[in-house]
Amino acid sequence: DTILLVAAFGDSALRLTASDEIRAIVLADDATPTVATPGQVALRAPPPSPMPLNIAVKSVVTLFAGEGMGSGVLISSDGYILTNHHLAGSTGRVRVRWPDGTDTTGEVIRGDPRRDVALVKTEPKGAPLSIRAAPAQLGETVFAVGTPLDKQFANTLTRGIVSATRLIDGLPVIQSDVA
Repeated sequence: DTILLVAAFGDSALRLTASDEIRAIVLADDATPTVATPGQVALRAPPPSPMPLNIAVKSVVTLFAGEGMGSGVLISSDGYILTNHHLAGSTGRVRVRWPDGTDTTGEVIRGDPRRDVALVKTEPKGAPLSIRAAPAQLGETVFAVGTPLDKQFANTLTRGIVSATRLIDGLPVIQSDVA
């Protein structure tokens, strides 16, 4: 179940970037101002490019929402974090713990309970992770970085492969053997 949840989160992030409109916003060059129309969020995100794992893990944060705790990833230079809706979606505010041990407050901007994704805005304390819009391929190496089970395990990194893609409740998910 955990593997499918992690894979679904990743797939949801990819699906958000599948829309030409969303891709234009997310993949906008930092030098180009982005404008959001009502109902949209403008993001300044780096162009997709390979990133060394020791740098990528610095984009991953631990979020605290009420009694809950989970992971999120900084996806834009202006402080937007992508996380799970079941963690942050209805809380309004979350505490964001950065890899350097400092905390900021984040505001939940949007959430989609069906896809289990939420967008949080805070003051960034690191470089964003670039988002690849291309779908994961069968047999491709994938990594999971996050805070499993307890805050002492923050920025745990593990590796696996994409073992399948499936439809669950009408939504496409990526199946992986990442622990």
